[in-house]
Amino acid sequence: MKKFFATAAFACTTLFAVNSNAQSFTMHKDTATLNLAVADYVYNNVTNTTTSTVTLEWKVFATDFPADWLSAVGICDAANCFSGTSIWPPTASTLHESPYPASATNDFKLQIPIGAGSTSGTYYLRVRLNNKFATSDTAIATFIVTRTATSVSSVKVGNDVVVYPNPATSSLNVLFDAASDIKSIAVYNIIGKQVSLFRPTDNAGASLNVENIPSGIYFVRLMNSHGDVVATRKFTKQ
Repeated sequence: MKKFFATAAFACTTLFAVNSNAQSFTMHKDTATLNLAVADYVYNNVTNTTTSTVTLEWKVFATDFPADWLSAVGICDAANCFSGTSIWPPTASTLHESPYPASATNDFKLQIPIGAGSTSGTYYLRVRLNNKFATSDTAIATFIVTRTATSVSSVKVGNDVVVYPNPATSSLNVLFDAASDIKSIAVYNIIGKQVSLFRPTDNAGASLNVENIPSGIYFVRLMNSHGDVVATRKFTKQ
């Protein structure tokens, strides 16, 4: 009898461990891109992968959006929409929550009016989402938004590239449009010597380990499957 209870207890413990580590929700994509010349919102919807309602908490934790964008930007979850200072800068009050029904896909989107602000360029915004009752059950959604000058009608491949943090200390994140076909990322020093080469494992971004390169100014070159340089970005290593 003691052996039976011990076996049952072990089985229950194992089952609890599996359930506690299971992902209760998924995002439609890791990185969503938006061109403000053609649209004012982009969806990155959430799918509840369980058979019960999941309450998600979310918070913007990093962005380099210009000030004139932040005053107009908004995020909508399955229940409400939030904008401006309610989502940035990050404070205790910026933690929002929304219930996501069982086995269903519901809204999570970034929106910003096409005519908002006057700053042009490509910028990013990142959101962390987690199960309210299992904080290790988490996901990160990245939005890359491009706003071109009114005289420009299209965005060239390579414009949707963001590097951060800049300056960098141990790692440098590189985000790019999956359509760019990026196959390798090289780091060059100021005199044009290659110091490292990386092969992205994700078709929309990579995290480069720069901890062991000396402090200074560097360039990252993103190359496609044909070896063509798609984009070059400068960063500083501290």
